[in-house]
Amino acid sequence: MFAGIDRLERLKGLPLKLLAFERFLQLHPEHVGRVTLRQLALAANERGGDFVMCRAQCLALAARINAAFGEGTVVVEERNDASCQLQHRLALLSVSD
Repeated sequence: MFAGIDRLERLKGLPLKLLAFERFLQLHPEHVGRVTLRQLALAANERGGDFVMCRAQCLALAARINAAFGEGTVVVEERNDASCQLQHRLALLSVSD
């Protein structure tokens, strides 16, 4: 399991990470069904339109990857900073490879 914790803003590169994961699966089909990406996406409401665009793009990419490689290949969990305590972040990172 791959895990990521990133803010939902274009500057942080989350859409690029999802594209890279999709490309990895395309180039290495032997890993399809054996790997998953669990992405914790922290809301960046103060970024306004950038946040809205980035969120929509990330959800669309996750849906496309899941449609192509199987449901659950990419899981995007959206949280705001206040509801994402350190224990939750550490738990996610401790179960990832």
